[in-house]
Amino acid sequence: MAMTYTVTLPYDPVWRALVWAKMSCPSYITNKMTKGPGTTFANRQMQIDYVFGDQRDAVLFALKWQ
Repeated sequence: MAMTYTVTLPYDPVWRALVWAKMSCPSYITNKMTKGPGTTFANRQMQIDYVFGDQRDAVLFALKWQ
């Protein structure tokens, strides 16, 4: 089974990081929206998990966007 690498960022309604990932990271696979940590369901912030097939792309993406 192939290994994947995930980088989690806060939700950005403009999706700047997604556009950058598609243009700059050949191993970008997909993303999924999740609820982040919080004390109640209502006050948890949305997050996006960006998934890469190559560790180098994941690290470059994290350095650029985290």
